[in-house]
Amino acid sequence: MRSRFLNLCFATILTFVSGVALAATPAAPAVAAGPTCTFNGSSLPLITGTTPGKTIAITCRGLAALRPHLIFEASLLIGIDPQAKALFSGSSGLSPVLFSAALATVDKINPNSIRPVTSDLFGNLNYTFTVPASFATDPNASCPPSQQQFNAGLLGCALAMVDLVTQKPVGAASAVMEFAGFPLLPPQPTVGVSTPKARANKIVGIGDRAGATTYWWVPTLGALNSMLSGEATVPTITVAVGSGPTRKVAVSYATATAATYTRPVFTPGQLSGIFAMPKGLPKGDNLVTVTLIQPLLGLPLANVATTMIKRA
Repeated sequence: MRSRFLNLCFATILTFVSGVALAATPAAPAVAAGPTCTFNGSSLPLITGTTPGKTIAITCRGLAALRPHLIFEASLLIGIDPQAKALFSGSSGLSPVLFSAALATVDKINPNSIRPVTSDLFGNLNYTFTVPASFATDPNASCPPSQQQFNAGLLGCALAMVDLVTQKPVGAASAVMEFAGFPLLPPQPTVGVSTPKARANKIVGIGDRAGATTYWWVPTLGALNSMLSGEATVPTITVAVGSGPTRKVAVSYATATAATYTRPVFTPGQLSGIFAMPKGLPKGDNLVTVTLIQPLLGLPLANVATTMIKRA
């Protein structure tokens, strides 16, 4: 079984982006299919304004009775580091003691944040988690993330709970902590062209603008979601030149990579590709618009970047 410990978190973020209200519920009562949890009284698994020392009240219902769990904080680098991938594969070959030790030694998890908790006789759990001021042993796995990591799509840090009997994450009890001083989503990326001027049908290269500090972060969310939920999606990239009635969709080929991390090197996602300068554009400056759209959990999320090019 694939791990889904951030699946609900991404659903929440994408729902905010699309403007759909998760709080809307049908009038008729429904039987819960599994555990349900709230964070500071909210059912949304997104905790904003997080700071070291802040307390998060975790309240869960519907857990197995008298079941031991671990709650901990982890950097989202864990989702793009191939060395940490096995931790979220859902394998069950470790004893609870060894599994706890393994968690403490994974360098993307803050060992000082690991807290053992146990559900009561009725499957309820009430615990107040204090956001630590300490960090994981990997110096790049800080909480909050670095500005570069955030701009590349690592939106915060994970607050996760693992069932020590099944040795699998409890999705309902996991959330994304976004830290004070960061917006909900990263800024949009940049794009540059290989030549400042082009005639019709000339092939023009596109990529990240030189010296860019903002990135194509949607594919990173897609990669995290794919690894953690098994739901893979592919971005669609289009290039348009011009504006208003003269705007033309160009024949193009482009790709965008997700961020990657192999300690100690973090590489943000990057755009690369080409397009053919369309016919029928006015002479002089024309707007180039590159749009990346990728469906995640059924909702479209977009990166958009623009630059200028002269029609020769």
